[in-house]
Amino acid sequence: MPEFITLADGSLAVKGRNLLRDTQTTELESTDAGYLQTGLLPLAIDCKALQGQNVAVSIQCDCENAVAKTTSGHHRMGYELDIGFEDGTAQYIGVWVRFSSTPITVHSRFSETYTILNKPIKSATHSLIYLQHFTADSAKVSKPKLEFGTEATPYSPAPEDEEVTT
Repeated sequence: MPEFITLADGSLAVKGRNLLRDTQTTELESTDAGYLQTGLLPLAIDCKALQGQNVAVSIQCDCENAVAKTTSGHHRMGYELDIGFEDGTAQYIGVWVRFSSTPITVHSRFSETYTILNKPIKSATHSLIYLQHFTADSAKVSKPKLEFGTEATPYSPAPEDEEVTT
């Protein structure tokens, strides 16, 4: 039996439901990342439903001896979504592992929580996994998840992406 959470507007949502599509096989791997990104990960819901809601964003990051390539710019791996509002402003939500000149190794799921601004949403774009400006013995980012609520739950694909057998 699924658990439910109450959203900011009083409606109910399934706790832990991934709001991103096509996440089971979407990943990036590199040992020398310049600026790499995946294809667009579509939302499984109308983006307007995000207005005023608390959301958690999480992603699996695995790397060995990752180090920034330069001293300026972004040196990171992660996921980001650009929410465009009808008034022309934007809010970026994402989760990142950042690199410096000191090598690091990580094998973990990372998460961040956000409150989406409570104003009319026009679009949700650039829903992408990124590898940006670092080198590593190995680096892989995978299994992005966007969900309603204030805590990230373990990875699961969107229900629309799961195989149904009869």
